[in-house]
Formats: sequence, C-alpha cells, structure tokens
Amino acid sequence: DGYIKLSDYPIADIIYGAERTIENTDFGIYSDKMKEKIQDFCKNNRSIMISGSFIGSDLNQNEKFAQNTLKYKFNSQKACSTGNVSKVKKTIFYDKEDLDFYTQLNEKMYAAESVDEIVSTDKNAKTVLRYSENNFSAATYYNGNYKCLILGFPFETIINESKRDNLMKCFLDATNRK
Repeated sequence: DGYIKLSDYPIADIIYGAERTIENTDFGIYSDKMKEKIQDFCKNNRSIMISGSFIGSDLNQNEKFAQNTLKYKFNSQKACSTGNVSKVKKTIFYDKEDLDFYTQLNEKMYAAESVDEIVSTDKNAKTVLRYSENNFSAATYYNGNYKCLILGFPFETIINESKRDNLMKCFLDATNRK
C-alpha cells in the first residue's frame, strides 16, 4: 500500500508463514499487486527470499509467475512430518548441519503442520535443502541476474536460532557472489 518501497532495498525477505488463500475472497499469497512488486524487484537485479508452508500448494492461478520469476514449481503437499531438513552439498551452504523446524504444537512457535515440496524450473536454479525423511526438495535457489531463495516451509519455524541465523547468513553471502 505504499508504506514500504521494495526498490529502496537490495534484498527482501517475505515470510508467509502459514498464510494461504481464503476461499471466496481475493486474499492469497500472490496478489496481482504483490506479483508486480516482486517482478519489478527481481528485474532490477535484487535478491529475494520467500518462505511459507503453502508456498507451492497455494499458487492457484500463479504457477507461471512462480516458474518464470521465482524459478520454482509445486510438486507435492504434506511433504514432511518430522521437520528435519538437510543441506545439499556444494550449494549456497558452507556447513553440513541439518535444520529442524517446528511441526508439533508448542509454547514457543506455531507448528508448520503441512509443508510443500517445491522444485526448480530453470537451469540456473537448483535444490539446496531436502526434507530428510524422503529426500523431497525443501528449498530452491536461483542464481541468475538476481538471486532467489524459496523455502517450502516457514523460515521462522526453524527451532535453533543460530541455525536460522546461519541459513540467513548463507543466503546473504550468496547474494554477494557472482
């Protein structure tokens, strides 16, 4: 609504959490206005990270936007029940430590009870995180004119704060590499 101008920033982090389309409303994760802002942001060679439980399954009529701009597509829903994620070697991560995110109700953070498997759609995009229980793709990273990290689970639900910080640091470091 004009409160924040994405163009003022070199990097954006959009946290959708557990947001998804509400039936019989115009609300969804990728409104026309949001798509336009993200496309403009990426066209100006900026970097973006987007995360959420329904980042793939809630695409609705936005599949082409996700594939062409964010370089991912939805593959399957309820992709992980354990909340354990492993890093793919030789990607943007320089450590091998697994990540865990909340999947059960608790007093510290909401639970990501359903998360999506997403896969890359571009030769310059690849899977960088996998759900450990089934090897499904949990995150994709596009390294082209702009950088784009998409997580199929909510970033904020990563249990260990230092591991959450490390994931963000790896993304920020990768945005500075050619």
